[in-house]
Amino acid sequence: MSLEKRIAFLTSLLAFAFMLFACAGQKKSDPVEGKEMTPADHALMASEFLIMDSLSQIGVMLANQDGLAWVASDSLNVDLPEPQWNELKGWVAQGSLTNGFCLFYGRSDSGFVQLARYDFVNGVMSRAVGNIEIPEGKILDLVRMNDSASTFFRNSKEKEEIRYNSYILEKDGKYIFYVMPASTNEYVVYGGSMKLTMVDGSWVIEKLHKGPIGLKWESVRNGDEVVRTSTMGPLLNEADFAQYYITRQAVPKQFIRTSKYTILLTKDKDGKMAIIVAR
Repeated sequence: MSLEKRIAFLTSLLAFAFMLFACAGQKKSDPVEGKEMTPADHALMASEFLIMDSLSQIGVMLANQDGLAWVASDSLNVDLPEPQWNELKGWVAQGSLTNGFCLFYGRSDSGFVQLARYDFVNGVMSRAVGNIEIPEGKILDLVRMNDSASTFFRNSKEKEEIRYNSYILEKDGKYIFYVMPASTNEYVVYGGSMKLTMVDGSWVIEKLHKGPIGLKWESVRNGDEVVRTSTMGPLLNEADFAQYYITRQAVPKQFIRTSKYTILLTKDKDGKMAIIVAR
C-alpha cells in the first residue's frame, strides 16, 4: 500500500495520567479504510522508523480484516439460520470493506464447507448463504491453515481465559496467524496479542505483548489519555498499529511505552496517522 511523502516534524509531550485494568470479552471495532502516515520525531533512528513503517502496513491489513469481520458478522446474525450456528467453526477475511471478503466456515465428513460468504466490491456488499463445499484452491488452503492455527492456539498454554479475535495473512504460500484480545462493552482492550508462524511443519507462538490491558470506555471517551506499556520490544509491533487503527475513532490519541521510547500514535492535521516520539 503506497505511503504519502514523508514530512518531518517535532512535538512535545503533555503530562498524562492513566489507569490500567485486566479484562476479558468481546466488542467489535470500527473498520479501517486505507492507511497513510507521517513520520515520527527525528529522535527516532531512520532504521527504526523504516521497521515501524513496514509493521504499520501489516497493522492496517489486520485492522481491515477486523472491519470486514465486524460488518459481515452483523449480517451473519440475520442471515444464518439458528440451527446452523452450531456448525460454525471459524472465519477468514481478506482485503478491506472496499474490496475484500469474509467467509464463515464449518466442517463436514468430506472437509470444510462454506456457511456464508460476504464479498465487497467497490464498497458494495453481496452475500451467499448456504452449505457449499469449499473446492481445492487458495481459499481452501487459507481456511485449512486458519483452522489449524486456531486449534493449536486454543489448546496452547499461552491462551488466557478471555475471548480473542483472530486474523490471518498469506504471502507466497506462507501464513501468519494473529490473535488479539477482544474488547468488551465496558472495556477497550490493548496488548495481549500473539502471532503464530509455521516452523518445520508446526505452529510456533510469539508473544507480541506481555498481557492484555483494559481501560474503561467511559474513561477514554471522557478524554482520559490512553497509555499502555505492554509492548515487548523497543519499537511498536504490527499489533500495536492494528489496535490503534481498530480503536482510533473512539480513542484518537494513544501513548505506548516501549523499553526505549514513549510513542504517541495520533492523527495529524490532514487526518493521517502520525508517529510521534515523546521521549
